[in-house]
Amino acid sequence: MIAGSSGKLYAQIVRGAPFDLFLSADSIKPKALTTAGRAQHDSLITYAFGELVLWANAETTAEWKDQSAPDVLRQSQFKRVAIANPALAPYGLAAQQVLQSLTLYSELRTKLIVGENVSQVFHFVHSKNADIGFVSKSQIDSLPQNYAGLSWPIPPDLHSTIRQDMVLLGQATSDAAVALHRYLQTQEIRTLIVQSGYRRFDS
Repeated sequence: MIAGSSGKLYAQIVRGAPFDLFLSADSIKPKALTTAGRAQHDSLITYAFGELVLWANAETTAEWKDQSAPDVLRQSQFKRVAIANPALAPYGLAAQQVLQSLTLYSELRTKLIVGENVSQVFHFVHSKNADIGFVSKSQIDSLPQNYAGLSWPIPPDLHSTIRQDMVLLGQATSDAAVALHRYLQTQEIRTLIVQSGYRRFDS
C-alpha cells in the first residue's frame, strides 16, 4: 500500500505507476482516470464522505473551547494556521474554500503553513509549528481522549462535499485488488468508516 496526497498519487498513476486500486480523497481524480481510459468505469464507487475540522493540540488555551470554528478563525488569535495544499489535497481545497467563504483568505494568507496532505498538517499542529490546522475528523477521532485537544466541526455549507471515490486501475486483474474493492463496499466496512469519523452515506 502506498499512502500520499491524492494529487501526487494521481500524477504517479498518470505516469504509469503499477497500482491496481486507487482510493482518492476526492471524486474528481478517479473520474478523470476513467475518462482517460486508465481505470475501469464500472468500478468507480464512493467509499467515504470526509468531514473537515479545525484542530488545536492539547496545550491550546482553554478560552477557545466554547467558540465555533468561524469564531476562532475570525478572532485570529494565532500565529500560524496549517492547511493541506489545495492543488494536491481535497481537504486542503476544502480548507481554502472555508477561508474564502468566511472572506478570511486574504487576511490570513500570511499566516498559512501549507502541507502536502492532511497528515502533514496534523504533524505541523502536533509539533507546534502551527497553532491550529484543518484536518479530517477521522484523524481526531483516532486520538486518545487526553490528547485530542480542541477541535471544531466546520459547517458543511462552507465548502464543497468531500466525496471520496475509489476505482480499479487499468485492466487490473489482481484478485487481491478486486476482493478489497468489493470488501470496501460491504455494510460492515461502511459502518466502520462512519465510526472512524466520516459522514454517513445517506446524509
